[in-house]
Amino acid sequence: MSLSLEDLTSKGSRGEELRKGLAQAVAEGASDPELCVQLAMMCQESGQADDALWFLGVGAKQASPVDKKWPKLTAGLLIDIFEDIQDDAGPAALEKGVFELFSSLDGLHADFHEIYMQVFADDAAEHPKAFERLVDLFEEFEPPLNSESFLCLAFAVRQFEGGCEAAGKIAKRLAEWPNKSRWTYRLLAKLAALRGDYAETENLCRQALRIDGEKFLLQGELAAALFCQGKEKEGREYLARCLSRCASDEGREKRLEHIRQWAHSLEEAMEKNIADGGAFDRIGAAANYTDSETVNASWPEHLEKSVEKNTYRTVAAYTNTVMFNRVEELLLEHSAIGKVINYGTLCGIREFELASRRPGAFFAGFDISSEATEMNREKFQLDNLMFASNLDDLLGGLESKPGEAVLAHCRTADIMFPEAVKKVYRCCHSHGVKYILAAEYFSICISTLDYPDFEANPVDTVHWDGILMIHDYGKIFAETGYRVTSSEYRPVPLLVDDHGGQAMLLIWLVVGERMDAAGGAGPQGGAGQ
Repeated sequence: MSLSLEDLTSKGSRGEELRKGLAQAVAEGASDPELCVQLAMMCQESGQADDALWFLGVGAKQASPVDKKWPKLTAGLLIDIFEDIQDDAGPAALEKGVFELFSSLDGLHADFHEIYMQVFADDAAEHPKAFERLVDLFEEFEPPLNSESFLCLAFAVRQFEGGCEAAGKIAKRLAEWPNKSRWTYRLLAKLAALRGDYAETENLCRQALRIDGEKFLLQGELAAALFCQGKEKEGREYLARCLSRCASDEGREKRLEHIRQWAHSLEEAMEKNIADGGAFDRIGAAANYTDSETVNASWPEHLEKSVEKNTYRTVAAYTNTVMFNRVEELLLEHSAIGKVINYGTLCGIREFELASRRPGAFFAGFDISSEATEMNREKFQLDNLMFASNLDDLLGGLESKPGEAVLAHCRTADIMFPEAVKKVYRCCHSHGVKYILAAEYFSICISTLDYPDFEANPVDTVHWDGILMIHDYGKIFAETGYRVTSSEYRPVPLLVDDHGGQAMLLIWLVVGERMDAAGGAGPQGGAGQ
């Protein structure tokens, strides 16, 4: 007997019986889960959102545990439904579908559940309106939607919207959840890291590893937490276990061959003190930041993604927040600081935000691109804010302004040859800049499958991957007239996944203070010494 969509979605006992039969057939393998996708799409097209979600929930129980198609389809459907839902709509009309969907997610294999939750978190960051509406409707619904998966999604939505404190109430419920999923352990571990409690991050990661075995992302996040506590030896041991399977991976070997010329160019640049790599897309090339097409495409993207309100939605915004928070700490630690320069501004939105709330200090955004500088001058105008693309002229002009100066940089030096970094620092020293804050990435080098070890290998710079480099700021500071006064690592424990190797990615915050004579005594090894 053939059944129509009308039959399967009909109200009353017959419809319920037919749906129950379909769910049982899918669960027993007698019916292909793909049928549920087709039915869900038909329901969506006919405006039957509740039924569409129900069918996806039924199908998800038997779909492939490594196939991202289902999570993406489901997230897309949620976006379509909740972006268009009427403001006065109540949750009752979607109760059946939402409850079935999240009940299904709760019962999934840990690997598939993790994929679902990651896709949902990424899409919630990109489409806040839809997911905020979903959470608003069902967070206080009666009877309660007693679902771990829903709480994880609600946590992400609240954190993206209002930060860690806004999600605190949900975190407490998840912390008390019995038989927590791997994703919940990771979520709570990330929250602890964002709060600076790396010991608790370590504890939660270890709990999850004991339950789930040696999972790649968990091991990477544990290694990062260990590094942030100064347990570098143990962190490297976990990295070795985590990445051992990659050592002989064919893809890695191909990548190493592909980047061999970049690695050679870095070695040559260090040997010959070369400051500029030349043409666009070459390692160490200033053209990577001045290419007109790149600048004009990147500036509006930076404006959209890097604003402070997106701190938990994008790695770019989070990295800027970490750096500028450290700048504000320096302003409190050293009352004599009256001038802040951000080296490598691109879009000056963050300088504008900081200058707006700190009118007593003067802020300057430097970018090597004159096009970016002109866009910033036009867009962001305050009495205590300026933008420039000639560093020597900028620092010279700031000397007459009151107070000591601090220059900060993030996501900039990782594509600069070490000699170029040294030229910036020497320029700072010659103009009396008192402090320099490096807030650059510290990550896994593809050649060694390990974090750099500048104590064992005291070089200026190591090759990260592609055109990216990681510098030994302790060594470079000492050679340019600065001494390291603080050095610490911060993880990047965001729920979104928008940066390669993010589980193991660190931000290395190193503060250098000017010495009276360039080249004077200072630490010669890693910045942690």
